[in-house]
Amino acid sequence: MPVYPEIAKRLRMKATVVLEVEIDAKGKVVKVTPVSGPALLHAAATTAVTKWKFQPATLDGVNVPSQSQVSILFSYP
Repeated sequence: MPVYPEIAKRLRMKATVVLEVEIDAKGKVVKVTPVSGPALLHAAATTAVTKWKFQPATLDGVNVPSQSQVSILFSYP
């Protein structure tokens, strides 16, 4: 889970950050690029997704690098 930035908590910010994620053949995140959402939340979303491990994509039974879009929802109660 992403760490909710303190300033966003104080503002009770609710938003979705969309990220473009590049994944290597072992399922490790190698690059994350914010696509949309408030800039205030980009770093928190990027840091969280960088720690994730994905199931590698396969082509003809061989693991291959891939790209995916990921949406992170920030919601403060």
